[in-house]
Amino acid sequence: MASEQEISHGNYHDSDDEEEEEEEEEEVEEENSEERKTPRGGRSRGWSVGQVLDPRTTWVQEWNRVFLLVCATGLFLDPLFFYALSVSDTGMCLFVDGWFAVTVTVLRCMTDALHVWNMWLQLKMNKLSYAPVGGTSESSRLQTKSARAVALGYLKAKKGFFFDLFVILPLPQVVLWVAIPALLERGSTTEVMTVLLIMFLFQYLPKIYHSICLLRRMQNLSGYIFGTVWWGIALNMIAYFVASHVRFLHATTSKKQAMQLKMRNIEWWMRRRHLPTAFKQRVRNYERQRWAAMRGVDECEMIRNLPEGLRRDIKYHLCLDLVRQVPLFQHMDNLVLENICDRVKSLIFTKGETITREGDPVQRMLFIVRGHLQSSQVLRDGLESCCMLGPGNFSGDELLSWCLRRPFVERLPPSSSTLVTLETTEAFGLESEDVKYVTQHFRYTFVNEKVKRSARYYSPGWRTWAAVAIQLAWRRYRHRLTLTSLSFIRPRRPLSRCSSLGEARLRLYTALLTSPKPNQDDFDF
Repeated sequence: MASEQEISHGNYHDSDDEEEEEEEEEEVEEENSEERKTPRGGRSRGWSVGQVLDPRTTWVQEWNRVFLLVCATGLFLDPLFFYALSVSDTGMCLFVDGWFAVTVTVLRCMTDALHVWNMWLQLKMNKLSYAPVGGTSESSRLQTKSARAVALGYLKAKKGFFFDLFVILPLPQVVLWVAIPALLERGSTTEVMTVLLIMFLFQYLPKIYHSICLLRRMQNLSGYIFGTVWWGIALNMIAYFVASHVRFLHATTSKKQAMQLKMRNIEWWMRRRHLPTAFKQRVRNYERQRWAAMRGVDECEMIRNLPEGLRRDIKYHLCLDLVRQVPLFQHMDNLVLENICDRVKSLIFTKGETITREGDPVQRMLFIVRGHLQSSQVLRDGLESCCMLGPGNFSGDELLSWCLRRPFVERLPPSSSTLVTLETTEAFGLESEDVKYVTQHFRYTFVNEKVKRSARYYSPGWRTWAAVAIQLAWRRYRHRLTLTSLSFIRPRRPLSRCSSLGEARLRLYTALLTSPKPNQDDFDF
């Protein structure tokens, strides 16, 4: 009896399994029939993704192996985006290597295109491909599922369409070509590395997990592929790329840390001396702009320790083009320019800084390279005469006449104007001792008439006096055309009728007396 009950019980379970399979087949047939019907009750040829693919076919299995290699190549390419950033030989400049960046971007786009092709195949790939019937794999048969059901299953899977789409988002390309250039223009090198590391963690680690899931899926479908060698390759590659960037991070952050340490020392000194808030802000602005221009490198200190010949050649190479932009030096020979380049110093002035006050001894000549200065002179009646100096202009021309005057006077000449920066200004400075050295050893150059005319033309003092002289000449010309001409011009009518004659004379004498004329000995070499 027991055996009969067991047989009947087993038959009962077999009948239940058959009923469940029949129900599943009926559901699949209903889905297929509903899919092929049009909204009007007609028939259609199938869904737009095409025919359902059988994963048992040879070309699908070969493609799975190829795609696994593509994923490995993608894992190798992503860390190369770090190498698109390069540091100059002097360690002063961080820039994007254009050709290397283009190469890495093109290779990444090619792997992304293969990923998109694989996603298209997965939309048509029957994942639930085998349904065992007799308990052995040889008697298994392929389930018939509609293309719509296969595609929806891929779209709804947790590790399906959206996970595949996430790992091919063009985040490295956007960061390399959009975010990093914007940050480099602002000088934010630390933020550049932060953005790169965030991008690396945000996409590269999920990409590794995606490759591991793909490897497991391929092993389930196609059997043993690469074995445990894959794990060793992946771990060694990650360790290599992480270790290779330690030096890069150190090179880009060491100078930043030195700047922060210097600023902390300056802040401590300003608090100790109880400097006003305005002075503190000016010091901070100067250090910040000096850092933005020089990146913490003291060029003068670096070049000073070099041999004399090498130092002269380097400064000649660096400064010659900029010195030749100064009109005063355009008519000088190379020997004079070489000595000038050897002695000029690069200077930076922040906005609103007073470089020289009127009446102070002139310490140096300034040759403006970038930015604008305001040169102002106080007239005798309290008014100010102002002019603007831009790139190519210079100030401190009083030193030229002081050095070339005979007999020589040791006392430095007073400044005829006040210089105030209108914006951040870069200039070359030639100290008074250096001007004296150049003019004494190359006096023949400054005797040249072209140099004299250039010096007078670009001199702020002579320009102001010339403007006043032109204005007076124009007023005299207008007075000649009127009935109230000046006294040394014969009037056309009696002087009694010239009611404004005294007022005109007063204006003329006031303009002549209050206008700061340059020294008559200036530039008379």
